Amino acid sequence: MHRSLRTILLLSCLAGALPAAGQTKFVKYVERNQKAFTAQVPAGWKTIGGVTHWGPDAAGALNATEAKVEWTVQNNAAGSIRGMWLPDVQFIDMTASPAGGAFPPGSQCNGCLSMPRMGPANYLLQVILPRTSPAAQNVRVLSQVAVPEAEAALNKLRALMGVTLPLVYQASLVAVEYTEGGVRYRQLMFAAVEDSIKLGVGLWKSKSTITFRAPAAQFAKAVPILQKVQNSIQINMKWLQAEVRAAEERTGTVAGTFKHGRDTDADILKERQRTNDGINRQIQRLLIQVN
Repeated sequence: MHRSLRTILLLSCLAGALPAAGQTKFVKYVERNQKAFTAQVPAGWKTIGGVTHWGPDAAGALNATEAKVEWTVQNNAAGSIRGMWLPDVQFIDMTASPAGGAFPPGSQCNGCLSMPRMGPANYLLQVILPRTSPAAQNVRVLSQVAVPEAEAALNKLRALMGVTLPLVYQASLVAVEYTEGGVRYRQLMFAAVEDSIKLGVGLWKSKSTITFRAPAAQFAKAVPILQKVQNSIQINMKWLQAEVRAAEERTGTVAGTFKHGRDTDADILKERQRTNDGINRQIQRLLIQVN
């Protein structure tokens, strides 16, 4: 069961119905490490990272079995306007364990990272924002909304991957403002959380984490550009097949959890559209609230 691979599929699901990206010229980008996906990026912008694999020393064995997406698109060296696609991370909540004191947040435990379980909004504010903007000051939360359509899409993708565990999904969009390097930024963040709470265990996982930021005065014009990048992402399905097989081999199981074919592709596209519709509505609602 390689639940994290569904997030790679969801990369192409989070599209927004925002104004056109003006006269910005876009060029085709091919993911440079494994040719895992393609996208349209603004000409002259900088891209950083791509698909990678973490070793077990980085975040535990459970985080070493899967491909990780760490990809950034930004308009300049400082990343004034920036889109980030961040990896799924497997966590374990040790707060109820007698041994919990020995595993503070960020330490490794049972093959993953120790972290109290939290919903997607708190994950974005408490984990992602400090990681991506460590010098942020005067942070103000502008708005946050749930994205039930993304939760439904994750549930459908779970079924497509052959996962039968009773997992719980939550997804949220959060908008914040903060000052960094003397610039007042506005940032839009999305994440989902997959929780095994119904199984009575502490495992939970971040999924499909994305952030868009720009100086507050440029935010309204910058978001459609970043959304066009997001909308254009296309997963290389041959790569995905190979990655699923490799992940099964790394975990010592060959379950054949992903059956590639036209019917599966059609189902993925259907769930992509469902997520698109939900994200469209919620981004519009959120931007109305913060403007």
